[in-house]
Amino acid sequence: MRFGIPEYRLPRLIVDHEIQDIQSWGVEIKTNIRIGKDMPFEALKTFQAVFIATGAHESRRLNVEGENLEGVYSGLDLLKRIKAGEKIALGKKISVIGGGNVAIDVARSALRLGAETVEILYRRSREEMPAFPQEVEEALREGVKIHFLVSPKKILGDGGNVAGMECIRMRLAEPDESGRKKAVPVEGSSFTIDTESMITAIGEASDPGFLPDDIPSREGLIQTDEMGFIHVRGYFAGGDVATLDRTVAVAIGSGKKAALAIHEYLQGSWSTKTFESIRVGSQGTISAKKYFHPPKGEANPPVMTFKEINTDYFEHHGRVSNPSLSLEQRRGTFDEIHLGLTRDMVEEETHRCFNCGVCNQCDHCWTFCPDMAVKKKKDHYEIDYDYCKGCGICFVECPRGAILLEEEMR
Repeated sequence: MRFGIPEYRLPRLIVDHEIQDIQSWGVEIKTNIRIGKDMPFEALKTFQAVFIATGAHESRRLNVEGENLEGVYSGLDLLKRIKAGEKIALGKKISVIGGGNVAIDVARSALRLGAETVEILYRRSREEMPAFPQEVEEALREGVKIHFLVSPKKILGDGGNVAGMECIRMRLAEPDESGRKKAVPVEGSSFTIDTESMITAIGEASDPGFLPDDIPSREGLIQTDEMGFIHVRGYFAGGDVATLDRTVAVAIGSGKKAALAIHEYLQGSWSTKTFESIRVGSQGTISAKKYFHPPKGEANPPVMTFKEINTDYFEHHGRVSNPSLSLEQRRGTFDEIHLGLTRDMVEEETHRCFNCGVCNQCDHCWTFCPDMAVKKKKDHYEIDYDYCKGCGICFVECPRGAILLEEEMR
């Protein structure tokens, strides 16, 4: 997080604060130790549980002629050098190969380093780009140009330095194993472009070479279950080394799941069924409430979907706009571009909340019940089933989805 994400997206102070917070709980952090080099993996067997989260730090190569010329950079390596404060002269015209978040990050970073023209070449279409859509939009706003359905064939040199690229146009065919449409070269469509520096960002890979043979891996990914358990005694894994969903949010989520799994494992109560009671919704979210507030956290609360909210009772209010630096202010600086909401803006945004699933005693169920089956109490409502015939009007009219309608078992 410190070296792979540009300062304008994740300031160093935020990372420092998070690390200090972790240390304040008593976690000991030992740096400058590489497992498999400075310490054998077998040394970890003294621990009852081991969580592996070594990330994906290896840049994939293009494997084209000229890749070793001066002026060809790996995206990850370039981001690390920038975050380390190194002064890098990329030139005025820069080409970036790739369509993921790293490609977008290095393109926007190149503009901040003084490049006049930054062009991204991506072999598929805009719809297939794995980069976050909002990051792509910001890159376009800042002046990055993106050429779709283009792939490099050869890097051209002049005196050992990059001078240009020979490229070929692509077309989309049937989906490949990743589910995205396969990019196929268009015969006879080669062309050349001029460039002073070329940055490759076609994906990252993990290096599982330090792992013992009994830890299963496939195509560089450690194989785990949903909670991060490797199914080898005491070993767990998460983050980029165990999933292709390579975002900070997914990595943090996998750490949370593994922490709960490790706790259960050390208690001797490991079972996948344990986590059904803390699952929230159908998207893989879990709640740690059970562990911090035991009396309250056992049940799996229902999650209200948007279609269960009666929006007829709400006026539409647009989202509060997050203030950000102007395009002129972004040039030549890596300052954070999104400045955050003020206190007044936060309070204004909270007024948009539906309070989903929470009864606020609006009286709609009591008012609309045709059989007077809803009884109004001091601080809640009760259904008199001697009168209720299950028409569902209260369920439909509830603005917040606080009423459940279930078929009675016969």
